[in-house]
Amino acid sequence: MKTGIRLEDCEADALFLASLPELMGIYSLWEAGAGKIDISNLMPTSRDSRETNRVGVFFTGGVDSFYTLLKNRDEIDDVIFVHGFDVNLGDVEHRNRVSRLVNRVGGELGVNVIEIETNLRSLLDRYVSWNMAHGAAMAAVAHLLSPLFSRIYIASSFSYDMIFNWGSHPLLDPLWSSGTLQLIHHGCETKRVDKVAYISAYDIVMKNLRVCYKNLSYPKGGHDWGYNCGVCEKCLRTMTALRVAGKLEECRTFARPIDLKLLSRLKKITHAQKIFLEENLAALGVEDKNLRKAIMKALKNVKH
Repeated sequence: MKTGIRLEDCEADALFLASLPELMGIYSLWEAGAGKIDISNLMPTSRDSRETNRVGVFFTGGVDSFYTLLKNRDEIDDVIFVHGFDVNLGDVEHRNRVSRLVNRVGGELGVNVIEIETNLRSLLDRYVSWNMAHGAAMAAVAHLLSPLFSRIYIASSFSYDMIFNWGSHPLLDPLWSSGTLQLIHHGCETKRVDKVAYISAYDIVMKNLRVCYKNLSYPKGGHDWGYNCGVCEKCLRTMTALRVAGKLEECRTFARPIDLKLLSRLKKITHAQKIFLEENLAALGVEDKNLRKAIMKALKNVKH
């Protein structure tokens, strides 16, 4: 849609073809420069129904994907981790560490682990921000794996009361489904702070939670515990939610204790980050005055 390239003379799943106009309509309204493309001579196809009833979930070790995995544990057969999405393909050391984490979680829960390696993000980054592209990227991987699955879960980032234009969205994700593969956007009924409270009851989460995108912390003494730097915005807000839940001291994956001065000095807070800070503030008890003060100071730095 950003390039304006026509789509013509090919076969595509009938259900997906029926969803294309709505998909393009949503993206054209949400993403500057994404115009509706011309479509011609597309032949709808339908595959024979499959015997498989396997169910998968995209899994990173973060709050949202842990919540979706644990909430639907009884029906999930496979977790899917994609190298090249939030972990750079060139960072082999960190990729290996995250792979060990994902396989450790899969082994403990008794689910199969599927790891995919792709440079799709590097291609999409030329045209659109990852914030808007990641849902389509997951859908592409899902269809690559479609012979294996009947349903794949995509964990939500936001709750229904806070939702806004985002690449993975309850409006968008189901539209990427086909006649044989259902994509399910899950978790919008629960705020992020409440997801943290829910998953923090599981020791497997407290041993393996990974939220940091900066990847500044590396193993100490040969142990794979340093997944989270403890100083970036995402680490600080997740540590805040864990402290609100009374579980921060039990989580063994942060490199250092929470620094309230750093939290209070967060700069250029985005709309999404503001949502999570406000959720933490609303859920915070009256007794933790220092944390409340730090969050309120940080909220003064919202980027407009």
